[in-house]
Amino acid sequence: MEPSGVRTARGFVSRTNVFGVIVGKDDGGFTLDDGTATMSVRAFDTAPVMLSHEVGEVVLVIGKPRDYNDERYLVLEICKRLRSTAWAEYRRKELSLFAGVEAAVEPRIMISQEKAVVVEVPVMNGKNPYETVIDIIRELDSGSGADVGDVLAKYNGTDGEDVVRSLREDGEIFEIRPGKVKVLE
Repeated sequence: MEPSGVRTARGFVSRTNVFGVIVGKDDGGFTLDDGTATMSVRAFDTAPVMLSHEVGEVVLVIGKPRDYNDERYLVLEICKRLRSTAWAEYRRKELSLFAGVEAAVEPRIMISQEKAVVVEVPVMNGKNPYETVIDIIRELDSGSGADVGDVLAKYNGTDGEDVVRSLREDGEIFEIRPGKVKVLE
């Protein structure tokens, strides 16, 4: 038995959570804009309370991605309105750590207490902190791993220890012995 989901550039996805603004509504669901794209969210066996949200509300949606007739959509499991703008800022920072900075313009969602407005904010071309630390580790690794102290000394950010710890926890790098890390290839 194979799990259901969709294959993406980042791998197989069977469940996801998306934070965005409801930009359209119909009888079977709504359209959600997360600042990078829009996605149809469908509710088949969901209580009417889940569909009571209005256009312009910022919501957190948990659902199962599906691919049918060359259309991708989310099957709604949970939809919750975000009442605090602090969660929007938290998610924006969280995603900026994982997303590579490739485009010259990155769409952002500016949150007000009542409604959301999509604006474009220019960003600099470059690498995120995780890619930078991985590149430094690869550069310093002569086969026996890179010394964490040397990696942190070469990394210019103040969050170096947090980035190394997060990479270790995510399995991107591993510690071959105390103080020596290597990139998982």
